Amino acid sequence: MENEGRDKNPPNGAISTFINVIVMAMFAYDKFSEKQMGYSIAFILLSLLFLGMTIYGVARNNKIGRTEK
Repeated sequence: MENEGRDKNPPNGAISTFINVIVMAMFAYDKFSEKQMGYSIAFILLSLLFLGMTIYGVARNNKIGRTEK
């Protein structure tokens, strides 16, 4: 019962979050090429946030998966 309350995140959540990272990076590049620095910085920061969330979710799922065995 050591994993009580620790559910795994669904893998499709990590996939969709990673797709969001790619799309936001593309928006950041688009806004940067249009010389809209505020939008490009905002999208870069959001991309980094979502990339961090994706990496954390995958690492957490791996940790939970290892302790269940």
